[in-house]
Amino acid sequence: MNKKGSLGGVILMFLGIIVALSLLPAIAENQNTLTATRTASNVTYTSPALNGVIDLEGQELIGTALVTNATGGTLITSNVTVDEGVSATTGLKTVQLTVTGDTFGTDDLTAVSLNVSYTYGPDGYADSQGARGMAGLIVLFAGLGLMGFVVFYSIGKARGWM
Repeated sequence: MNKKGSLGGVILMFLGIIVALSLLPAIAENQNTLTATRTASNVTYTSPALNGVIDLEGQELIGTALVTNATGGTLITSNVTVDEGVSATTGLKTVQLTVTGDTFGTDDLTAVSLNVSYTYGPDGYADSQGARGMAGLIVLFAGLGLMGFVVFYSIGKARGWM
């Protein structure tokens, strides 16, 4: 029996397990960012000037946003849009609020506090349903790979392959 080869195999297995166990939690933690949506409820923003844009939280708008006047609680259905766009400051895709008209009802929209409620995908969210489905498989196969590594080494050791 080759004792140096056996010791090298144990060290290799130990290093493989340590590397896999250190990477697996990071992969699993980021899976939530890829797949889970978030909700912003009554987040207050000050409206920009006419045709001005404010970057909101998130990169993917899910559904329809509700915009209300923060002081009166009036639902604003015109002259304000919430949609996805490219941020002028970061250059990344983001959810944006745009003032397309200067009034809502009889009130001026300049520098008004607006409450915005919407569901969004956070930065790093996978747009495609298929990509979100595959994200779960990454963690599963990483765990199976770790288990296979240990089982293969154990069987090899027992049969004298290593």
